[in-house]
Amino acid sequence: MKLFSRKGKGKCNAYLSKLPEESKKLLWIDGKDIIKYNNNKETMKFGELSFIVQYPYNEEPSMIYPGLPIKECNNPMPLGYYPSYKELDPCQRFTYLNWLKNTDNSIDIGYVFIYYYGLERQLMFGDFGKAIKVIDNLRKVHKNNSFLHYSSESIIFSCFYHKRINLFQSLEVELSFSELFAFTKLLLTGRFYSEDIINSASYIGFKNKKYIKEYPDLFKSELSDVIYKENSTDYITIEESKIRESPVDTVNVFANISFDERLRSITIYKVFQNEVIKVKIYDLLRKTHENVKLRLKEMRKNNVLSKKKEVKKTSKKNIDPRVYKLNEEMIFEQIDNSKNDIFLHFAYMNASNFYYSNREMEGNLQKAELYAIYDIKLFPNLKKLLLSEFNSIPSLPMFNRLAIIYEKSNRIEQAIEICKLAINNVNKNEKEKFINKTQKLRKKLPLKQIG
Repeated sequence: MKLFSRKGKGKCNAYLSKLPEESKKLLWIDGKDIIKYNNNKETMKFGELSFIVQYPYNEEPSMIYPGLPIKECNNPMPLGYYPSYKELDPCQRFTYLNWLKNTDNSIDIGYVFIYYYGLERQLMFGDFGKAIKVIDNLRKVHKNNSFLHYSSESIIFSCFYHKRINLFQSLEVELSFSELFAFTKLLLTGRFYSEDIINSASYIGFKNKKYIKEYPDLFKSELSDVIYKENSTDYITIEESKIRESPVDTVNVFANISFDERLRSITIYKVFQNEVIKVKIYDLLRKTHENVKLRLKEMRKNNVLSKKKEVKKTSKKNIDPRVYKLNEEMIFEQIDNSKNDIFLHFAYMNASNFYYSNREMEGNLQKAELYAIYDIKLFPNLKKLLLSEFNSIPSLPMFNRLAIIYEKSNRIEQAIEICKLAINNVNKNEKEKFINKTQKLRKKLPLKQIG
C-alpha cells in the first residue's frame, strides 16, 4: 500500500475546505507550507539571563499531509504518546479533521495536542496574535492538566519573546501557576498576592494544607489580613536582588517535540528554591493556618460553623459490553501490528490505560499491571530509539502507573523498586517526583525493613 495517494489528497482537501477560515490559516499543510529545519540561532534575554533560540530539526507533528489515506469511522483507536498527524491511521485522521470544524467539541486530548503543536510553532514562527487567541479558547473547553500546563507556559514565554506582556490581560482563561509563572510575575511586578502565596504552598514544602482545601475562602481572607498587618498592603514584595540570588535551572516550555531542546527548555531563576523567599512565604502560611484554627474553634463554640457537606461516592460507571469488546479488539490489533518498539510502547501504554480505567471489572487491574510491566521491559531498547528519533527521553507514565498499583495493593517494596528503576532512567524533570515518592513509600514499610 502506498503511503501517499491522490485519492487521499482529494478527501483531505474536501475536509479542509469545510474548516473555518481562521482555523485553516493556523494549520501547517504540506505543499502549502515549507518549514525550514536549519541551524539558525538567535540569542535573547530573559531578565538578565541569556539563552539561545534554535530552529527545530525534527518533523513538525501537526503537519497535515493531504496525500495520506482517510477513512470515515465512529470508533477510532486511542492515541498514543506524542501523537502526530502523519502517524495517525486513516480512521484517526478522519476523526481529527472532522473535529477541526469545531474544536470546542470534546475529544481525546491527543487530537487537541496535535493541533496545539502547530499552534506552538505559530507562537514562535508564525501568526503569534491569532495563535494565542485560539489557544486561550482551547483552554476554556479542554481541561486536561498537561495541556493546561504546557499551554500556559508557552503563552508566558512567547509573550516575553514578542515583547507583548500586555496580552496577559486580554486572556479569558487564567494562566496556570508554575515556577515560570512565579518567576515572571515577580520579575515584572515584584509582588505576590494572597492567591499567589496559597498557590506556592506545594512548591515551598508547606504540607499542612487541610484548611486551604476545606475552608479556602476563610484561609484566603485570613491570609490577606496577615499580609496587611505586616506590610500595610494587600501583597508582599520580593526585591529583584533576591530573585537573582535564586538558583538557576531549566523548565520545559513547549510540548512540540520537533522544537530543538534549547528552545523547549529555558533557563530561569527558581525562586522557590531561594531559602529567604521560601521562609518568607512559609511563615505567612503557618501564621494563617494558626489563625484559621482559632477562628474555627471560635465559630464552633458559637454554633456558626456549618457542618461539612458529605461527598457522595460516585457510582461505578456502566460499561457497554459491545463497546468494551470493540475497544479491546482494537488494542490487540494495535499490539499485533506494531512496526517497532516505539509503536509497541504506545500499544502497551494504551492497553494498560484501557484496563486501568475499567479496573472495577474482575481481572482488569492485573491486566493493567501486566501491560505496564511489558512496557517497562521495552525501555532499554526504547530509550535508544527515542534518543535517536527525538533527541530526548519523554516521561514514561507506566513507571508511575505500576508504582501506584503496587502501593494500593500494599506491595510497598515492589513500588519502591519501580521508583528506583524510574530514577535511574527517566529524564531529569521526572526524577525528583520519583525520589519524593520513594521517600513517602519508605515511611509505609514496617520498622524492621527500614534501614
